[in-house]
Amino acid sequence: MKILTSIVNQVSDNLKEQREKVRQKKEAKQVAMSSAWSNLQHKIHLPGQYAPAVKVNDYRELVDKAATDFGHSPAFYLAGEDGDFSRQVSYIQFKEQIYGLGTAMAEAGMLDGFVGILSENRYEWCLSYLTIGAGGAVIVPLDKELGVEDLHNQIVAGGVKTLFYSRPMAAKVAEVVAAGDTQLEFLINMDIGVSTEDEISMSELIINGVEKYHRGVDVYAQRKITPDKLGVLVFTSGTTSNSKAVMLSQKNICSNMYSVLNSLQCDERDTMLVILPLHHTYCCTAGFLTMINRGSGIGFCKSIKGMAKALLEFKPTLTMMVPAILEALYRKVDSAISSTPEQAARVDKGKGICNAAQKMGLDIRKAVFKDIHAKMGGRIRLIISGAAAINPAVLKAFEEFGFTIRQGYGLTETSPIVAVNEARGNKYESVGKPLKEVEVAILDPNENGIGEIGVKGDNVMLGYYKNPEATSKVFRDGWFLTGDLGWMDKDGYLYISGRSKNVIVTKNGKNIYPEELETKIQRMEFVNEAMVTGEPDDNSGDLVVTAQIYPNYKDLAANGYTDEQQIYDKLWAEIKALNETLASYKKVRALVVRKEDFERTSTNKVKRSAKANQIVKE
Repeated sequence: MKILTSIVNQVSDNLKEQREKVRQKKEAKQVAMSSAWSNLQHKIHLPGQYAPAVKVNDYRELVDKAATDFGHSPAFYLAGEDGDFSRQVSYIQFKEQIYGLGTAMAEAGMLDGFVGILSENRYEWCLSYLTIGAGGAVIVPLDKELGVEDLHNQIVAGGVKTLFYSRPMAAKVAEVVAAGDTQLEFLINMDIGVSTEDEISMSELIINGVEKYHRGVDVYAQRKITPDKLGVLVFTSGTTSNSKAVMLSQKNICSNMYSVLNSLQCDERDTMLVILPLHHTYCCTAGFLTMINRGSGIGFCKSIKGMAKALLEFKPTLTMMVPAILEALYRKVDSAISSTPEQAARVDKGKGICNAAQKMGLDIRKAVFKDIHAKMGGRIRLIISGAAAINPAVLKAFEEFGFTIRQGYGLTETSPIVAVNEARGNKYESVGKPLKEVEVAILDPNENGIGEIGVKGDNVMLGYYKNPEATSKVFRDGWFLTGDLGWMDKDGYLYISGRSKNVIVTKNGKNIYPEELETKIQRMEFVNEAMVTGEPDDNSGDLVVTAQIYPNYKDLAANGYTDEQQIYDKLWAEIKALNETLASYKKVRALVVRKEDFERTSTNKVKRSAKANQIVKE
């Protein structure tokens, strides 16, 4: 009996052992499959696989949430000497450095008041920005392209007490200090290793502060944040004489961040290449802060000239551009395609194959046009376009190659995004539908439904700093008056007609929207950029619709147009052909051909006040 019991027990143990091995194998297989699926998810983006947007109330909550949710995931990819983006900063490290830098600054009284940032796009800009904001001080982002006089005036107007800046900006800062009249007390250089009598080393502040933070010094964490009070002071583009300082709260920006994330999904699988200047709210909110909210990795492009290399090295999934950049990219692609009849025929054949496949529910555009995608890193799934209107033909052309470009609309005063096209129902001519929690109305529409665009929502600014008169002019019955003219279609899509201050009003009361004509002219052959204005005519006393054109001289020369008269005659012939399609009062009556490009803002937009400095013929 004992022998039989022993045998039964042994068999039972063997069966248990076998079942355990089977269980372990099954579990291992499940783990492997889960890991494989996770890796696959990081390589592809499946529809509906994004977590819902989560609203944060202030910048400290944003920093804490990101470190908790994304931990050791890369927050930033920093380019090495060879531009390979090899160094990474995790979300935990980012928070540690924010709290460390904040601790050192708080102890030294550097966070009491307004703190400016003056540098190119870089990790230290982002570190400075969130350290200031999560410490309850007022952030003053400054344009590195400003001349010394304008920079001095903005630092004085903004009451900047502490200033972060990079080595390339040091000479400007020295001149600002030498000019006097500023409230500057602390100058923090991002690039020096050891503090001097005049400059404080940012790296020293971080090292010393992190050590204190780990020892439990909580002076920074105890600082109060009031989300609905002034948090960011942003000077609008233009010279100081006509720019205004926009007062935004952390509530304004966090509200807009949440609205953006309900339309433009992203997560830790994504990487964002920052190309546009961070001191502009457009890039700061949508290209930096929203990425931190969702755990995406951020890399920086040092300049527009270095964009092609940065795209190849970093291989982002997301990026933000302005129309001028996208249109320049399109011209390069189009030039390569049309270089030979054989190449053009191959592309046309590829488009035909893709169209046939799409009718069967298959999208093979990225595979067919992989060479074009490879030149932009090979992984881009979304490009956001804003700051100005883009030629719809360019959007359509990129889409044919398998790129998704979503056009949007916003202003600094609205933190900034108001509307954006979504994944489904993208309309090329429109800037999209208003974001969630953002109200848009067309105020005082004319017979064509065109009126001033009004905006309501938590994203709307507090007002203009120390300028109650200017503030009162842009609010009416609770609506922020954008100064932009537009209309909405039956589906709720918003269309921009132009700026109210740019409208050309003829003697017989007709309204001409320059931006409408500019878009049409820029579609013409050999045109790089165009600006339309109404110039006074001494004889008639009316305004003459005048087009200034900066042509593509290289393409003109390649097609046999070399001297000034030939160039003028060719462009005027194109204008005359366009006039045939326009109402009589809209026709272009005069042409100015520029030898040099227009003066531009730091976001590459044409300054409308610019006059031609060299004219071929008038």
